[in-house]
Amino acid sequence: MPNIFHEQKNVGDVLKYEAQTKYSRDGVVVAKGQHLLPGTVVAFDANGKVVQVQPAATDSKKTPIGIMIEEVDAIDSEVRSFVIARHAAVADTGVVYPKDATAAQINTINSALKAEGILLRTTA
Repeated sequence: MPNIFHEQKNVGDVLKYEAQTKYSRDGVVVAKGQHLLPGTVVAFDANGKVVQVQPAATDSKKTPIGIMIEEVDAIDSEVRSFVIARHAAVADTGVVYPKDATAAQINTINSALKAEGILLRTTA
């Protein structure tokens, strides 16, 4: 039986187009306690650190600011990383929403991303 290799999800599974010279990316600091996968929709917390977007929140954590490019393990400490923040196209199948997000909340998240210039594209 042949060996089967399963590759981890990576930026190519999410990002389908970005502007030249990394214009689409912003550097961020991921808040301690987070484990974010490529494609995770993120927001800023009250301290300006990145956390997974929380659609039911009543503060800045409700407003998407971008999509994670890489897996980040910030469980024990803050970690620097990058997000897709503008002028990009991403695969709809690569976007990671909160597990408890409703269809209406996902639509709101997607509209907010579109307003930032991040377009979701249907992939085959």
